[in-house]
Amino acid sequence: MTTCSFRPKESCSASERIIKLIAEQSDTDPLDLPPLSERIDPAAIDHLFTPDDGEPVFGEINFSYHGHHVSVAYDGEVVVTATPE
Repeated sequence: MTTCSFRPKESCSASERIIKLIAEQSDTDPLDLPPLSERIDPAAIDHLFTPDDGEPVFGEINFSYHGHHVSVAYDGEVVVTATPE
């Protein structure tokens, strides 16, 4: 299991971190992965977990992508787990 945290408003958005983690875990170039938008709206993830209005964010999103289970939590933790084949 690969776990990584991102900090909103820093150099890497939640959707970018998801791609990087899956690429690292699957030993694949990020550009060779299928578009994340085929599974979930990357802009929606980034907006949900990086609010512009300063309001607190609560919740979690879970989905499957490229043979991995992805969980993005309100506190910025991104967890990527390879699913058994």
